[in-house]
Amino acid sequence: MQFTKLFSSILDSTIWQEAKETKLVWITMLAMCDRNGEIHAAVPGLASRAKVTIQECEAALAALMAPDPYSRTKDHDGRRVGEIDGGWRLLNHGKYRALLSAEERKEYNRRKQAERREKQRSGSEPVKDLSNNVNDCQQMSAMSAHTEAEAEAEAEAEAVSELALEASACPSPASKLAGSVVDFWNSFPDLPKVQKITDSRKAALTKRLKDKFFVDNFRAVIEKIVQSDFCMGRVAGQNPWQAGFDFFLRPDTAVKVMEGKYDNRSGKKQGPSDFALSEEDKPTVREF
Repeated sequence: MQFTKLFSSILDSTIWQEAKETKLVWITMLAMCDRNGEIHAAVPGLASRAKVTIQECEAALAALMAPDPYSRTKDHDGRRVGEIDGGWRLLNHGKYRALLSAEERKEYNRRKQAERREKQRSGSEPVKDLSNNVNDCQQMSAMSAHTEAEAEAEAEAEAVSELALEASACPSPASKLAGSVVDFWNSFPDLPKVQKITDSRKAALTKRLKDKFFVDNFRAVIEKIVQSDFCMGRVAGQNPWQAGFDFFLRPDTAVKVMEGKYDNRSGKKQGPSDFALSEEDKPTVREF
């Protein structure tokens, strides 16, 4: 599950002086970003998430990408957002993620020290003999390093999506993109969440990421799946099923979706026969 800590200092920042629509879009982008601070979406999708109009979203993005001479962060001339292929990047994401990790480490250390003092007061843990100051200092130093390492590992585990693939699962540099694929799929609440990356899914995703068509279009494919009444199980008379992540990873799904095979048919009421499923599709539909 992705999360982004919202620092209270935002209330004193120049962003809080912007129009309410700009603040909505900004907070929405904070919630949508992946572990790399990237938001992969189109303007209409972002506007829908932020519950603003497309025009308001465009105006908000223009404000967020503009220089801000009063920003407390002078990097990038105060700009908060930059465009990337397929979306945007939060320009100061790395800085605030580092602040978050440091803050969590401090909190972890404070909690552990409080627990230890409580044990000593209750008598469940004896107070150490401090006569041997050298050894005691060495032990305390080792304990502090170990505690800090644990806290850093915890912060890293929480800050990164639990479903992002390990670097060894896909050939570098595809591992980062593989995590983005999973994160983008899971960002749509109407899609069945990917709960586990099985070996078969790792293998299928590795193959898909070698396909330039898939890499260039996977975000559009997912968006079209969400818009498809057929793929989402909204067609009258259709057997109860919904396209899942495994269906998405099939070798031919991206091409079929982009060519409109599962697009909604306008002008008449739709039924399952409108999509003329091939025999090879039918087992897939039942399975997923």
